[in-house]
Amino acid sequence: MHSPHVQNQPETFNEQPKDEQEIQPDQLLDDQPQAQGEIEYHLFLDGRPCDENGNLLPPGAKPVLPEALSANDWSPYRDRIEFETAEVLYKKIQMSAGDIDALLDLWRASFIKCGLVDQNTRFANKDDLYWMVDSTSAGDVPWESFLLSYNGEIPKENAPGWMRQEFDVWFKNPRTIIQNMLSNQVFSGKTNFVPYQKFNDKGEQEYKDFMSGKWAWKQADKISTDPTTYSSSFVPVILGSDKTTVSVATGQNEYYPLYIAVGNVHNNVRRAHRNAVALLGFLAIPKTDKKYANDPKFRRFSTQLFHTSMSHILQGLKPGMLVPEIVRCADMHLRHVIYGIGPYIANYPEQALLACIIQGWCARCIVLPNNLNGEGGQHSHDHTEVLADFLDPHVLQDQYGIPFTHDFPRADIHKILAPDLLHQVIKGTFKDHLVTWVENYLNLMYGKKRAEEISDDIDRQ
Repeated sequence: MHSPHVQNQPETFNEQPKDEQEIQPDQLLDDQPQAQGEIEYHLFLDGRPCDENGNLLPPGAKPVLPEALSANDWSPYRDRIEFETAEVLYKKIQMSAGDIDALLDLWRASFIKCGLVDQNTRFANKDDLYWMVDSTSAGDVPWESFLLSYNGEIPKENAPGWMRQEFDVWFKNPRTIIQNMLSNQVFSGKTNFVPYQKFNDKGEQEYKDFMSGKWAWKQADKISTDPTTYSSSFVPVILGSDKTTVSVATGQNEYYPLYIAVGNVHNNVRRAHRNAVALLGFLAIPKTDKKYANDPKFRRFSTQLFHTSMSHILQGLKPGMLVPEIVRCADMHLRHVIYGIGPYIANYPEQALLACIIQGWCARCIVLPNNLNGEGGQHSHDHTEVLADFLDPHVLQDQYGIPFTHDFPRADIHKILAPDLLHQVIKGTFKDHLVTWVENYLNLMYGKKRAEEISDDIDRQ
């Protein structure tokens, strides 16, 4: 194991009163008959607005707005002059540290020359300016970092470099990012605060935005078994990651970005970005010599490095997965929200890493890859729990692997891996399978020369 060391209402909501003694969450079944052409919102997680103390507001009540800041409030700066000085030096000009010190010394000298000996410049030096900028609460979410390193037994001689290396992981607070997304007024009218089911005139369920799907509804059913969550809004946290090589003007540098979004925002808004998808962090990429690349210790360490990093980055969401917290939303209403880790978007190699399986195996079921028609159950945290009861923790970690979601109350990586449209459907099914099959068929039927002529004709089409 590797312990991280830290350095530094839908738009219209259900307004009908509910009798908690007569209707229970386990009665909300997907196969219940539905009236034609209707929308049904979840009865218990119905996203009712509240005040700053968590008291539910009556239907139709106006939002409880925050106190407006004074026009003369420039905190943490003392006044407007100090704010604009920092803005010019740090943001507009991006002046170097040495030049900032030189300018402040000249400013101080001008005070002395004018007889204002007791007057100080706005900033004592560059460090004073940087401290003030870092103390500014408005703006983007600040970056944080922590270090991870191998803590197993290290050979005295010829130890690979990765065993002695410290890996730097940078991230932003996911809870703050999510709250910024939920409160973004650009998304007002484009956010669903409640899971819902929409049915057409034939009584068939229709799917549009994320919160109209079965997964969100089932998660709300599970959450609402706890009466303390009633009237909350479910916020599914969507994650995605993939190694990226940037070659333009960077010398083939590799990056490992981690992205975050919320399922409440309408799909068309998320596809158009508009701050509905945010960069959450940069994961570490362990490297080694080719002779160590397939070393089981290195492969286990790479997996553990990933899952330990993910667990640490997402720790800030864990309290809000059990106890609802009050958050300002895009329509300016306050609501109780409860988080859950939703779909994780990744290509197959990334899915294998996330599910702690061997390449070539399925990330969702335990059917053997050489017998896909055989019988087998689903991967689950319950299976991991059974192994944990009988195996030594080190054996469990080294030989099976423990997904980072095992530490979280509302997350199961085996159930939230989303199919990868590009790599698994377009590239995998069409290019790697269908196109290759057609090429082999042409070679067998017409011979190599004629097959190439037909392939050229297909390409021209």
